Amino acid sequence: MDIADLACCAARQLHLGHGTVSLGTSLAQVRWDGTDGIGDDSELSWAFVGGGRWFLDTEQRNYLGFGGSFGDGQTGNQINLIYHFAPEFLIGGEYVIAQRENTNGADGTAQRIQFSTMYSF
Repeated sequence: MDIADLACCAARQLHLGHGTVSLGTSLAQVRWDGTDGIGDDSELSWAFVGGGRWFLDTEQRNYLGFGGSFGDGQTGNQINLIYHFAPEFLIGGEYVIAQRENTNGADGTAQRIQFSTMYSF
């Protein structure tokens, strides 16, 4: 997939009592028709995006994250949780669901569950 020639975005971050929310837009020229051939279609794509964190403690170490996008031929949403068991050890989990339509009309839905751990020493 080539994302080239034109890309721009605008964003605004709001700080709330126990978290942050970010809102933005994006504009990009995308070239891909779903095949590996020459002469991929070119299309100008746009999206509204938003996301943020809601801190679950006063030290702002544990949080619930969220995000979403809605745009020309694509949508996506995600939610994640990061939790520190100790200052040097954290675990996290995330769920993502997205839908997309390519310039050739092919479409589909993707879902992902992912887990992570991190130990800092």
